[in-house]
Amino acid sequence: MKKIQKITLQLILLLSAFTINSFAQKCERKEIELSDGFTGSATITGKTGGCNLFYAGIDGGDRVKITLTSTDGKARFTLTPGDGKTYPSSPNLTTFDRVIEVGLFSIDVKGTDSTSFTLVVSVTTD
Repeated sequence: MKKIQKITLQLILLLSAFTINSFAQKCERKEIELSDGFTGSATITGKTGGCNLFYAGIDGGDRVKITLTSTDGKARFTLTPGDGKTYPSSPNLTTFDRVIEVGLFSIDVKGTDSTSFTLVVSVTTD
């Protein structure tokens, strides 16, 4: 009987630790800071499993080249335009390499394994 009580207590403590840890983490979207303010480029590297939410605001009329890759193809990217009209949301992408025309967009990076990813954002006026 004491063994069952000990196991139950350990289970409760373990669940409490996970609950406290998940409430303590606040994931906020980070701005992609381009090299020249609203123009230029930025490269972000990281690992999945943490807080990987990003956004960028681009001057109207500019085009954005976005390249999203992961080392083993296990990272999942979701690209969402700010206005929801110019470019449809693209969920669960494993790679993306395209030029889009949108003023504000967000990128979410997720993955089941801790895998490396790279985001490259370049603004062009041509």
